[in-house]
Amino acid sequence: MEIAAPSRRMQDPMLKVTDDENSVKQQLTEMELATLNNELRSWYYSEGEGGYGIFLSNDTAALYRQAVKSVLSAVPNDAQATRNVVDKLSTLRSWTKNEIAVFGRWEY
Repeated sequence: MEIAAPSRRMQDPMLKVTDDENSVKQQLTEMELATLNNELRSWYYSEGEGGYGIFLSNDTAALYRQAVKSVLSAVPNDAQATRNVVDKLSTLRSWTKNEIAVFGRWEY
């Protein structure tokens, strides 16, 4: 999901989110939002290479639903909508990473 990478979010992460000069680098397009929706749903529901949503706790599953809702309600090519989607996906990623503890735990 590089489409919604945190680096896309703001010009300068050191500035406040509400600063006018700190707008998003690139706004999400209609096609990118559709891709995000499809990838999120595939990750959650699909069997085989996906279907991992069943392993989420209730709190993280609620964050997943919030992320999907932000993608579905986002206005294409809108800075605030892009910021909201990236924030929700970033939070979901962090909670999921902590919950399933896969990254770096079993490195040899």
